[in-house]
Amino acid sequence: MNYLPSDGELALLLVIWELQPVTVRAVHERIAPHNPVGYTTVLKQMQRMHEEKGVLQRDIKDGAHLYSCPLSKNEIKKQLVEKMIHTAFDGSAAALIQYAMGGDDGASEEKQIVEVRRWLEDKTGV
Repeated sequence: MNYLPSDGELALLLVIWELQPVTVRAVHERIAPHNPVGYTTVLKQMQRMHEEKGVLQRDIKDGAHLYSCPLSKNEIKKQLVEKMIHTAFDGSAAALIQYAMGGDDGASEEKQIVEVRRWLEDKTGV
């Protein structure tokens, strides 16, 4: 399933993945201190993500509506990054990495370079 969440949906998903299955109230309580959004706004958004977009599953237990997301965090991250690479970096993952590492002028932080090099070595075995 291809699904690119809005910023608001992604904020909800991060809480849902952490606490699932979870009630709307628990999601709202976790989000409200950082984002002054009303309970009904969170409720409507989660209902839309369940009913219209099919992203959330909803179960009812002892009268409480419990939401969960069958999509993994990694699936969503992958889709978001692929869209960014395609739209902002002309399909070039290398261009994205250069930008993230401080541009293509060689002014990257040494620690980040070491981490990326280590990751590449693990992936390629070189």
